[in-house]
Amino acid sequence: MVAATAVVWRHRSTGRAVTGTTLDQSIPEVALVDQHGRPTPLTAFRGRVVIVAPFLTDCHETCPFTTGAFIELQATLAARHLGGRIALVEVTVDPQRDSPARLAAYQQLSGDPAVLLTGSPASLDRLWAFLGVDHTQTPKPPPLQPDWFTGQPDTYDVGHTDGVFLLDTRGHERIVIVGPAVPRHTLGSNLRHLLADPSARPPPADQGWTVANALDDAVALLHHRVHS
Repeated sequence: MVAATAVVWRHRSTGRAVTGTTLDQSIPEVALVDQHGRPTPLTAFRGRVVIVAPFLTDCHETCPFTTGAFIELQATLAARHLGGRIALVEVTVDPQRDSPARLAAYQQLSGDPAVLLTGSPASLDRLWAFLGVDHTQTPKPPPLQPDWFTGQPDTYDVGHTDGVFLLDTRGHERIVIVGPAVPRHTLGSNLRHLLADPSARPPPADQGWTVANALDDAVALLHHRVHS
């Protein structure tokens, strides 16, 4: 679970409650690189609201649903001409495997529209400690399946906190929604193929974060309609 104590923020425009944190702190300057190998710290997105999610390219349970939700978010942002004001970012919890080349291959395979970030284990540990994201490497039992990128045995998984973290235009963490992504639509075959069980479905909407949740909260932050 997220380490920070949860409080309630409300949209000034609607009064609808959203889940937030007691922290209103600037994201630390952590060295990260994107899927093209370009230095891209989260502070590079200042001036835009940022929707950040933890993930790893070797996840076969919840992360394909995160990618599916981000695909839907990107389509909605484009339709509402908000793509230049709200950024979608996914940051790996598996820096040992998730090199820029692997992130780029995952993006091509999955159609993920987000900026995909990786970095050194120390850098990512610092970021996830700040955001309160737990991540633990666990060995996989035999028989081991081949890794989709290398073809070598897939020896471990990384369990992690699911959720989205919303940063305001100053680069301050403001809203967090804990739980797995709940896309509105059925995943495409490219994403279903990445699931351990291709017939798996996301949890009910009240047990995770939805595209509508993330979009509404991001727009509220964009227009400064969120207060404690």
